Amino acid sequence: MKQQRHTLSVLLLLAGCSGPEEPAATTLDRAPAAAPAPTVEPSPAAAGGWQDIQAGGTMSCGLATDGAVTCWAGPDQPAVQAPAGPYTQVTVGMHHACGLRDDGAIACWGRGFAGSLEPPQGAFTQLDLGLDRGCAVAHDGGITCWGWREPDETSPPPGPFAQVAVGYSHSCALRPDGSAACWGSGQDGQLVPPPGPFVDVDVGQCSSCGLRPDGSLQCWGCALEQARGESAGSATPAGDGWTALAVGYQHACAIGADGRPKCWGHDAVGQSSPPPGSFALISAGFYHSCGVRDDGAPVCWGWDALVGSDPGGAPAPQDGRPTGWASRPAPTLHHTCPYEGLGMIYMKQQRSDYARRSFEQGIAINPDIEYRKYLGLAQLYLAEGDDQAAAPLLRKATAIFPADPTAAELLREIEGR
Repeated sequence: MKQQRHTLSVLLLLAGCSGPEEPAATTLDRAPAAAPAPTVEPSPAAAGGWQDIQAGGTMSCGLATDGAVTCWAGPDQPAVQAPAGPYTQVTVGMHHACGLRDDGAIACWGRGFAGSLEPPQGAFTQLDLGLDRGCAVAHDGGITCWGWREPDETSPPPGPFAQVAVGYSHSCALRPDGSAACWGSGQDGQLVPPPGPFVDVDVGQCSSCGLRPDGSLQCWGCALEQARGESAGSATPAGDGWTALAVGYQHACAIGADGRPKCWGHDAVGQSSPPPGSFALISAGFYHSCGVRDDGAPVCWGWDALVGSDPGGAPAPQDGRPTGWASRPAPTLHHTCPYEGLGMIYMKQQRSDYARRSFEQGIAINPDIEYRKYLGLAQLYLAEGDDQAAAPLLRKATAIFPADPTAAELLREIEGR
């Protein structure tokens, strides 16, 4: 999830949702179902075109050519408005964003947790956000991180560095000689970069990718594979001449020498299916992707709550989206794993009210798939000592996915009391 570098942009992060080979219960996977339009109108300051656009989790932001930042949020999210600029960079995490002012100071806004809205003081040259933490490169090349304080995730190696990219639970940075260094949590090889040099690097959930000077791409860590039933390719594009790279939660995108974008990985709501055309910049978020065309016009694809059809022109206020952004057709998929994943993250952060709402939203969208929303909600009730409310949820979880014994074991504990 890194900030644009050269003609590049980057963002974040997850893994399979249903079936015997699915991973641990803390991962997000499937894309959200259809959702209402964003809640915040873009600023008129963006009317001259955008020099950058960043796709995040529940919000996205654009950087206008005059340094103004415009953000808009997804459903059930509070309005987001960046502090007055001008800014030279903007980057977006799950529920918050940060920008780099022209004097090098960092400002953050949105919905934060564990200090994610409290960046370090001082002057910096580049920054990036992950799920709920951020890192920035100082003028001396040192990296400072803030937010969620898992020691391995917020303890970068000594510099100097020229660029940093922050993902779900790990980060990577480039030294001035183009070699990469990675740190954080992970057992899939995402922390072991190949020898450099690279001119750009970005990271997601458990994958890392780099762009080499000859324009070739190389990824390490877990493979960015499509989920069952999806059509996006899983292989990292071959060849050279690629000019931009962006790694999202479970998908990635790159821009070819002809300006055309190619995305690979999960594609449940079209986040890996870019529109035709020539692009200068690209950004991959959780369940949507965005780009800036050669003429400075923004376009996004993927989760309907945060995107629209090709604007075909400079952004200006209209129904919460830039001018010309008509709502995409609602996806026919109704997977609810993002709501499960958010719920699990909120449980980890001990934010039970948010976790409960996420699980309940997933149940309301489709009550017959994805067992973890029932398991997570039952665990919240068990923590409150409400066995009666937990029991039917555990039965539903077991019925949907009997291969996981967790719900059945908890149900037996309740019945044995």
